[in-house]
Amino acid sequence: MLKKILVVISVLAGMSIPLHTKISNIALGLLLLMLLIIAVKEQSYKKVFVQKSFFTGTTIVFYLLIIFGAFYTEYNETVSVYLGRYALYLVIPLIMMLTADNILVTVRKNVFQGIVAGAVIASLYLNILNLMHLYTEYNTLLNKALFDYYHTYHHFTAPVKIHPTYFGMYLLVSLVILISDLMTGKKTQKKIGYGFAIFLLMATLVFVNSRICLLLMLLIVFAAFINWVVTKIHTHKIMVLTSIIVLIVTLSGVIYSVRNTYLFSRITTELVWDLSENVDTQYNNKFADDSRLSRWKVAWKLIEKQPVIGYGTGSEKKMLKQGYLEAGLDHAAAQEYDAHNQWLSFALEYGLVGVLFFFFFIADNLVRSYKKRDWIPSGLFLIILFISFTENIFKNNAGFLFIALTANLSYFTQQYHGKK
Repeated sequence: MLKKILVVISVLAGMSIPLHTKISNIALGLLLLMLLIIAVKEQSYKKVFVQKSFFTGTTIVFYLLIIFGAFYTEYNETVSVYLGRYALYLVIPLIMMLTADNILVTVRKNVFQGIVAGAVIASLYLNILNLMHLYTEYNTLLNKALFDYYHTYHHFTAPVKIHPTYFGMYLLVSLVILISDLMTGKKTQKKIGYGFAIFLLMATLVFVNSRICLLLMLLIVFAAFINWVVTKIHTHKIMVLTSIIVLIVTLSGVIYSVRNTYLFSRITTELVWDLSENVDTQYNNKFADDSRLSRWKVAWKLIEKQPVIGYGTGSEKKMLKQGYLEAGLDHAAAQEYDAHNQWLSFALEYGLVGVLFFFFFIADNLVRSYKKRDWIPSGLFLIILFISFTENIFKNNAGFLFIALTANLSYFTQQYHGKK
């Protein structure tokens, strides 16, 4: 009975992630409770064996950094907040360490299936809602306004209350799961359903309009397409050549169709603005702001003053706000922007020590996943790596909960069972 309940909770824990962050918190709590109950009942905790990579391959490394930074931070009032807020970085790997291997393998499978199901449901919901808004405003579904500021990016994901890049991260991982299943010969009897889900997720990523997510989507699809071409070129040359032509024509047509829309300007002119030094200027003819490069330069100057161990736990936003004000970045200071770069974030709070720990965490998991030809975690950690250059995904709620669950599941199922 307990294991049947665990299956349901595992699926719900994954499914709720793209649908509602607060509900996913509850589902994750229930999942951890069930794992603990089963571990005690089956006494699997008696067979615990800690691998050397436990301290670099699991999220416990980030909790250790918080403790490390607590000893020298000037912002002692934030330490208890950090220790409480990011406790899952410690709790999840400890509970999974006590859990039997076969249980975790089942949980991983169900969680990933749940993430895909949640991503598909959320995508259907958001696209239908978006089309309804468009029809209400313009009395038609064929209007370029569908790709404007009010129907993409923050406005598109607002109904699920998740930042576009984080929502895009869930979609990308779902895309990797679906493509991996097809490439490894699984679920081939359901190709039509898989094809629809993949198309839906890709279309949704376009409206999510997160630049890094769009780039990653293209890389994932390109990698899958190249793999398909390599396996088919010798036996189906005409089909392969036709597919290449269709892909080029389709991509060209899409780019041409959206060239005069906000969607296109965001990945062209707005990207150039964001990667240039701009202070108190407009980037979309609507709001004035300070560009990302300008903010990164402030962060880097602060890091240069304390490069080895940083400023300690909880110092990032406070140090950055002070730096923004000194540099005249009043908009960034008023919004209390973080570094919008996980590497800079760790460097600010924990210096080179934090950056190295972060690097080893990513590298350890990527190398292990590749060696075991475990493509879903390989895709997961590549996605995390790329998005870390544009967001503080290990600090924000929608990011660290997702990473704490999926990264630790990937580690433990690989560590003790190899490829799953």
